Amino acid sequence: MASVWKRLQRVNKRAAKFQYTASYHRVDLDTSPKWKPNKLSVVWTRRSRRVITEPKEWEPTLKDPLK
Repeated sequence: MASVWKRLQRVNKRAAKFQYTASYHRVDLDTSPKWKPNKLSVVWTRRSRRVITEPKEWEPTLKDPLK
């Protein structure tokens, strides 16, 4: 019954919203000669929420493109 009461207390109230900023400093991705990505996106999940970033063009490293 306590869970029902908690839900009733939340009626007509707004959910808390948070805003995060992420910076990509380094991404390590193992590839093979048969598979190389052309785009990369990041998925953020928390409980039932899911946020997907827009796919970015993949730029392989010049030192070792297969690593």
